[in-house]
Amino acid sequence: MLLGSYCAVDLSESGLAVLSVGGTHDGLTTPAKIAAARHLLPADARLVEIPGAVHGQFGDYGVQPCDGTPTTTDAAVRSAITADVLAFLTDPATD
Repeated sequence: MLLGSYCAVDLSESGLAVLSVGGTHDGLTTPAKIAAARHLLPADARLVEIPGAVHGQFGDYGVQPCDGTPTTTDAAVRSAITADVLAFLTDPATD
């Protein structure tokens, strides 16, 4: 699972089930950086974007320099991450 991050090594042929969750307003792990590293993930990797989420909302460390401006709440982001992870873990295709 990649939460507010992107892959830096080639896992494309690993056979691993991969979930990548990013934020549309993330100023550090930008949607463009995630897209640029997409080729490093297996073809069936599940990529999810949380609308309005920023980098700092993927942890509990507050505002990050150069991050975007959130347009959603921390609680909404935590709820979305939880739902995405739960769906990924309970999907028979990820076994």
